[in-house]
Amino acid sequence: MMKFTPTTYQPMKHYLLTFLLFFSSIAIFGQKNGEFGIFAGASYYKGDVNPSKHFYAPLPSMGAFYRHIASEHFAIRMGFVYGLLQGNDLDFNNSFQQNRAHAFNASFIDMGFHVEFNFLPFKAKRFERLATPFVTSGLAYTLASNDAAEIKGYPSIPLGLGVKFAWNQRLTTSLEWTMRKTFLDTIDGIVSVGKNFRNSFIHHNDYIYLTGITIAYKLYEPRIDCPAYQ
Repeated sequence: MMKFTPTTYQPMKHYLLTFLLFFSSIAIFGQKNGEFGIFAGASYYKGDVNPSKHFYAPLPSMGAFYRHIASEHFAIRMGFVYGLLQGNDLDFNNSFQQNRAHAFNASFIDMGFHVEFNFLPFKAKRFERLATPFVTSGLAYTLASNDAAEIKGYPSIPLGLGVKFAWNQRLTTSLEWTMRKTFLDTIDGIVSVGKNFRNSFIHHNDYIYLTGITIAYKLYEPRIDCPAYQ
């Protein structure tokens, strides 16, 4: 597994601490219409080593978020995810990769804002379990580092889908799958075609994929609807 040196770990820690301070300040002012949550799941990669396989070599990932509930259909989510990635040419059968025999381990921190759209009206009420499919997209900033390279960060575009469940007025869970278009081509340690043709299989920006479960909890209890007005 990847080992961080002080020169690579410190910048990533500073970025994360800055984001957490910003994250906390927004969450404090939005508690009435918001919820705090955690994410746990797996991360995997697509790029020069893995051009097409989904769910290839998944490794653990985890994160935290704050979700502001704007309406029954829309929510704004801000948070971060830390995860691990890996790849090995020898896992693939084509002769080019078998001869290149490149392998890597990497880690990343993804920090960003997401807009969630619920296809069905989603409002947790007492004695009622609700569910809805949803889609999400937004803008993020991804920091990544591998065995041989220093940390690099670039904007990324998240896009995903999932199913959301409300178990009561305070507890919400979701199953989700998201991808990040990273605009990075160095997560796997392979240089792009334009710089070094011999070390590149296909010029391909690297993608990060996440799949897992979220658990969110409302600190503020929503007002109970009166049956007389239903």
